[in-house]
Amino acid sequence: MKKWLILIGMALLLPVALTPAPALAAEKVPIPMGIIGDLSGPTSGLAGIAYGARDYYSYYNWKHGGINGHPISYLLLDGAEDIPKETANYKHLITMLKPVTLHVWSTGANKALRTAINKVDRIPTFGETMSLEIIDPKNLPYHFISGGGYEDEIMIFMDWAKRLGGKTMVVLSGNLDWNMSSMNRVLKDPFNYAPKIGLKVLEYITFPARPTDVTSEMLRAKALNPDFYLVWDVLEGVIPSLRAAEELGVPREKFFVCHWSMHPLVIERCSAEGVKSFKIFPDADELSAKGLPVGKEIDEFDAKHKIYTRRWEYVKGWCESKIQVEGVKRVLDKNNNIVPKDILVFRKMVRDEIEGLKDWDLGIGHPTPVDFSDHKGWTWMTPMIVKGGKWVEHGPMMSVIK
Repeated sequence: MKKWLILIGMALLLPVALTPAPALAAEKVPIPMGIIGDLSGPTSGLAGIAYGARDYYSYYNWKHGGINGHPISYLLLDGAEDIPKETANYKHLITMLKPVTLHVWSTGANKALRTAINKVDRIPTFGETMSLEIIDPKNLPYHFISGGGYEDEIMIFMDWAKRLGGKTMVVLSGNLDWNMSSMNRVLKDPFNYAPKIGLKVLEYITFPARPTDVTSEMLRAKALNPDFYLVWDVLEGVIPSLRAAEELGVPREKFFVCHWSMHPLVIERCSAEGVKSFKIFPDADELSAKGLPVGKEIDEFDAKHKIYTRRWEYVKGWCESKIQVEGVKRVLDKNNNIVPKDILVFRKMVRDEIEGLKDWDLGIGHPTPVDFSDHKGWTWMTPMIVKGGKWVEHGPMMSVIK
């Protein structure tokens, strides 16, 4: 606890450290980095993303003494997946911490802050959303995500259904912004993807967020007799959907579910044998077993500190902070290890370095090195299936068919 308070104190005092005359090469100037996560709200089951992001900064200070000797000062704030709270936290971080990089959590907050992030404060930001509405290197040059977007994933699901011989699909989803905006963009403009690959989406059926019963919606879906069903939601929507399917006698092997629901609870709470999903990041144990660099880093940190979880979402946050730190390090390597005194100049330099990451091994075993020229880095996802009561890999990685 004492260490945490000291780190917050350093962050709050940081604006004073950034205002003096230009730093000399020998000066060790704290480098501020901010995180907005959901630690208490409706998606707090994925809080490991935010804790992983925070812990990588702590690990880097502990292991390397900061970035080229410059300590990272970081601050994690709880946005609770509440847009007004997230935007208020953003303003607090920008004003008090003056960070060089940010993590911002929800789809709604990232969309609400697009102008501030990309036009006003011009700060390299990783969205924990995977919405491609924030990914536009030309018009939104400071926004990044790690891996394929929601729309990419939906299109890969459709490709997968086609490879399995499917001709028709019914889509069911929650009615929140991230559910509907990504799905509508794939089904209509700008992608209108299904007809391009010869797949017919018979209907798009929505249900309330965190539903208690999806029986009526599943009855509508079953009556259409599709080859496959795609349930585009988090656990709170997927579990009642699969329960309804079981009650109505709909085979679970016909179901694809969003990667957020590639989770042990799906198996524990409903009949899910044959259900398919995607893994977007390996978990820490898998990385360790394969001897991959990120697994070794997390193991080393976990041996000395109690980490929040070893699941894949923690790895996601860890890797996003690793990418940000690499961007800062490359700036310092090219700038005689001097931290630029103009924060907007510094942010622009870091943004350019992240966008320029190519043929760089992130350390999680992807088939090709990352390439952030598209601000996604990669679109590869690992197909998964429930088999024998476990989520297991189900063939080679898949990517968007261009």
